[in-house]
Amino acid sequence: MKHLLILILLLPTLSSAGDVETKYFSLTLPDNFHVETDKSSRLLAFGGNSPRDLPFLSIEFGPRVTEQFSDILLRINQSLSGSGKSLEKIDCKGNCEAHYVEATQEMNEQSLTQIHYAVKSDKISFIISYGTQNNSEKQFVLNIGEQILNGI
Repeated sequence: MKHLLILILLLPTLSSAGDVETKYFSLTLPDNFHVETDKSSRLLAFGGNSPRDLPFLSIEFGPRVTEQFSDILLRINQSLSGSGKSLEKIDCKGNCEAHYVEATQEMNEQSLTQIHYAVKSDKISFIISYGTQNNSEKQFVLNIGEQILNGI
């Protein structure tokens, strides 16, 4: 009976809208995010009712990212060429390679911050792209990456 009570108390937390599962990992996102995923290679989340609403989160993951990691890094850098920013290597816990960039650009008289976080590891490779109007969401994006790496 004691175990049944614990399970009933935990059930709302386990089934909340912020919990997302894929073929490779699970993670928790803010409850206000609308999430769509094919569960095997891509996850999209946005903060409103439309993919055009900010914040916007895209996570690509799996074998294709591992195979094309260098090309993906190059494409990200090319997309940021007008901002004067590019991906930089950062520390990665464990046996992995990580790159990060944060660039703010003016679009339609509003500031848009783009964050890209790319990780290649023995367990999984992924690219997180995040768009927001907030100045810095670095810790939010790094925490998502940490959840992915720890969830394998």
